[in-house]
Amino acid sequence: LLPDSVLPLGDYDHILVSADGILNVLPFEALRRDSKYLIEYASVASIPSLFLYSSTNSKTTAQESRRLLALADPRNDTQQKQLPFSVREVDWISDIFGKSNCTILTAADATKSELLKLRLSDYDIVHVATHSTINYNNPRRSKIWLSTDTLSTDFGNALTLAEISELNLSADLVVLSSCESGGGKLDIGEGIEGFVKAFMQAGARNMLVSLWEVEDFTTATFMKTFYENINKGYAEALRSAKLEMIASPRLRHRHPYYWSPFRLTL
Repeated sequence: LLPDSVLPLGDYDHILVSADGILNVLPFEALRRDSKYLIEYASVASIPSLFLYSSTNSKTTAQESRRLLALADPRNDTQQKQLPFSVREVDWISDIFGKSNCTILTAADATKSELLKLRLSDYDIVHVATHSTINYNNPRRSKIWLSTDTLSTDFGNALTLAEISELNLSADLVVLSSCESGGGKLDIGEGIEGFVKAFMQAGARNMLVSLWEVEDFTTATFMKTFYENINKGYAEALRSAKLEMIASPRLRHRHPYYWSPFRLTL
């Protein structure tokens, strides 16, 4: 990091990063100064550009009145491993928001047809705890995997990037709790063509994604802490979850591999 004479970290509570090129996939909060990680000094979030960023772009809706849509542990014929802790993850989250404010689609119910029946613009937060795959040659064919629809063959078992960009969302936050959901094809000068850009084109205002694969249980407990602190603001809630993991009694969870892939884009 830059020396304190150039970047006096103690003077700031929040750090916004507008990265270019390959720096788009660098977890800045894991950089160190004086034996401390950057996240220990301040919250860290990504922004597409200073021109597009607005510090007032988040709703101030009280947590107990926010509406949540969550999908988890889809079942399909792609031989992907099941995500049993993702069901516990969305159950924990729905307890935080109140069951009556939540629509939960898990296992066989987490189909594309069930998702598209909903008026997606009604939800303040969309949480997706499934598998995702990036197609680096043709990014618009990248997929978020859902359950195989046993009642209809018209919908398939995945949402492509192209389909996501055409959804009608009004979500203040979309969380993609899946492997490498922050990845995509790097276009010089345009950033990463991936799920973040597609969901924002669809109407999402803020995104929380993962830069690489993290185990099912670790992700579930991390997300629980994030949502428990969400009334602090998204960046501070993310910082709280990361600091808790840095102080974890499980020594391996203190390593940046487990907490630094989760990136917030405002």
